[in-house]
Amino acid sequence: MSGRQPGGSPGGYPGGAQPGPPNIPENPAPAAPPERSQRIYVTDFELDSVAAIADASAAPPASTSPQADASAARAQHLVKLMSDNLLKDFAKAGCTTKFLRPSDPRPDDGFLITGIFAQVGEDNRLRRAVIGSSPNAERLQLYVAAKDLAHFTPPLYTADPADANSAKPGAVIGVNPNTDAVKYSIAADITDKDIKQTAQRISADLIKRINAAVKSENDPLNRYAKPWN
Repeated sequence: MSGRQPGGSPGGYPGGAQPGPPNIPENPAPAAPPERSQRIYVTDFELDSVAAIADASAAPPASTSPQADASAARAQHLVKLMSDNLLKDFAKAGCTTKFLRPSDPRPDDGFLITGIFAQVGEDNRLRRAVIGSSPNAERLQLYVAAKDLAHFTPPLYTADPADANSAKPGAVIGVNPNTDAVKYSIAADITDKDIKQTAQRISADLIKRINAAVKSENDPLNRYAKPWN
């Protein structure tokens, strides 16, 4: 014969403590992090021209030469062509894309593609590339980074404060290694074909990083990125 007292289990009524609500854990699991967006924002890459140097050095602004005007038009064309092709190539990879102007509000999610054209000067220092200023130049360097908008990421480059022309086109710069920028080499006499082929390489290289960052939920894309305060 069982030794259990009428009334069921030792913790039940009567005489036992009232049990807590069933199936409720003592420490509820934290809410799942929000799903990260795979939206890609593209902004115009930075490329200077002889006309930009003339505008920056003239006070009041002086009229530029036909050659300077042509270099400015060429720089604008190449920059726009790069943006258009990047938008198209990232869209082909399955991303939602949007062009972001400097005046547009900064999104708080997604990835921003930024870049700057540079060239090594006669002093062997890296400078912002200037279309039309170095006829003997053979190669340009293009630095591109994907900026994780959900985290703070250092700027792609900084101007050398020791350079007297640090605020002007053609200034000495230092690419920030903490941005994990990808470097591309392009012929100084850039053609439309060069831009299209480089855009394809950029989208192929960066989409791998972006896809990995999206799958890792809250992990930042860049190694040195920090959460926003």
